[in-house]
Amino acid sequence: MHPVDAPNESAAAAGRLSGGGQALLLAQGVKFVVRAASAMTLARLLTPDDYGVFGMAATVYGLLSIVRDLGTGAAVQQAGLTRERFDALCRFGLLGGIALGAICAAAGPVAAVFFAEPRLPALLAGLAAGFPLAGSGAPLQALLYREQRIATAARIDATSLAAGCLAAVVIAVAGAGAWALVVMAVATELVALTLVWRISAWRPRPPSGATPWRDLLTFGAHLSGHGVANYFARTVDQVVLGRTLGTAALGIYGRSVQATTLPMQFAVAPFTGWIIAMLARVQSDGPAFRAFFRSALNGLAHLTLPIAAVCIAVPDLFVTLLYGERWSEAAPAVRWLGLGLAMQPWLFAYVWLLIATGHTRRLLVLSTISLAVFGAAAVLARHAGLPGMAAAIAAASFVASAVTLAAALGPTAVRATDVVAASWRPWVLHGGLALVLASAGHQLAGRSKPAAAAGVALAAAIYGAVVVAWWRGARAEGRAHFLWQRR
Repeated sequence: MHPVDAPNESAAAAGRLSGGGQALLLAQGVKFVVRAASAMTLARLLTPDDYGVFGMAATVYGLLSIVRDLGTGAAVQQAGLTRERFDALCRFGLLGGIALGAICAAAGPVAAVFFAEPRLPALLAGLAAGFPLAGSGAPLQALLYREQRIATAARIDATSLAAGCLAAVVIAVAGAGAWALVVMAVATELVALTLVWRISAWRPRPPSGATPWRDLLTFGAHLSGHGVANYFARTVDQVVLGRTLGTAALGIYGRSVQATTLPMQFAVAPFTGWIIAMLARVQSDGPAFRAFFRSALNGLAHLTLPIAAVCIAVPDLFVTLLYGERWSEAAPAVRWLGLGLAMQPWLFAYVWLLIATGHTRRLLVLSTISLAVFGAAAVLARHAGLPGMAAAIAAASFVASAVTLAAALGPTAVRATDVVAASWRPWVLHGGLALVLASAGHQLAGRSKPAAAAGVALAAAIYGAVVVAWWRGARAEGRAHFLWQRR
């Protein structure tokens, strides 16, 4: 294995969301459809209690999942990667996965006491099986991004998710309840590892020298600390509600969160590895670094903000079509959480910058600050009900994104003007979309849900056509990001 660093790539090569980014975009579209379809199906097969008890287990599983590779994926993207170091990263990932699986299983009795829920030990023991699989596969998947095999990595992600969702639906039909969600998590990791192992040329070999454990642990500790803080920042509201109001309320609020995090999971988070890899490659070329950052932030804003507009403007229609009538109580929370969703690309941006440039200590500090902001919001809103909690989290999203991104710019070539240049058109364009959707939804309030959905979709299409016809800047951004181009 040889380093693949390109120290002097031009801004044109950094480009916009093209090439590998477009392969990821296509895969994320497939994944979004698969996950949305499975969510709609499972919501009709499982009960709020099933989702609530799994949500309690997920507070432990999700926390450990954030650190499941102990930073090995990000370490693969750093300069100077050799075969020996990659071997060490693979061993480190496997051993770390085994350790995390043991911790997950051991946490079951503690979680059962904390939530007063006796079903948690068995669920967490089942989820523990996914950690060795994830730890083993993370370096191999990261290597695909480093080698610019983006389409291959995207196909593996989409296929493994589809297999996991299919397994979950089959188990849910059989009446397994919350275990369907456990099977989804573990099956997805198993299929991903199987596929990446089959296409990878790497095979383990005996250590040829001393493993740099201290170096790996230091790098991994900073990234893992960031992951822990970031996870709690995203789930502290659910922990507080589960503790305060119980499984049924948490099940309803959890569907609100799922509805508004699908775009983050399939339109922002999956691009993170590719964005970090590209920024790391051009970090020595300031103009290219700034150009690619602007392109990435702008493109992901255009992906995320339309769903945020739907959540804010027509939450009742969105929830009913996604989950069914019995989940209508989730709609008020979805509206507020949609405001928070609008900030997701900016909440991710500081992570891209600091990991790509190696400032992991600063990343840990800013993640801790973000956690403090979200934690304070959740505690203050703990007795405000589901909509009150969602409103507090939305406000925290605006505060945390502004603070973390501003503090992350200092040690990098990116400036505040780059953030503004990447952001203003998406905000104006999709703010207008939200107004159009809200007006259409109000006019069609008395119609059936399918008729109302069709009318709202038609209004959105007309709005999009007008924008494409009359706004040259927005048209240029869309063409650069989302249309396949000859090269």
